[in-house]
Amino acid sequence: MPQINGQFTLFTADEFKNYLEQTEFSRKIDKIQNHHTYIPNYTHFLKDNPPNHFKWLNSMKTSHLQRGFSDIGQNLTTFPDGTVALCRSMEKTPAAIKGANTGSVAIEHLGYFDTGQDDMTDAHKD
Repeated sequence: MPQINGQFTLFTADEFKNYLEQTEFSRKIDKIQNHHTYIPNYTHFLKDNPPNHFKWLNSMKTSHLQRGFSDIGQNLTTFPDGTVALCRSMEKTPAAIKGANTGSVAIEHLGYFDTGQDDMTDAHKD
């Protein structure tokens, strides 16, 4: 059963697959925007035992609100342990790339994936 905390819904990979298969979306989506975090990165995420997904989701939302967004920018966030969070309704246009959000779904991958930084786990890739 997905975990819910405020506006955020946290799914296992299988739960998210079921959500996608069972949900009909009315908004046309023809682009995927892939983003990654600088902070938090894998080191930050793994310091919590067990990992505190909702802490990081709320932190991202706070950061976006402080920068003038009306809400968290991304529709989805993925995590090193393979979980996926629904952050902003899939029916809502993301606030991720100025001038290029219409028709997009924005996915934020927790981790710093510039060369020489975090190596994405297999669970995260899946």
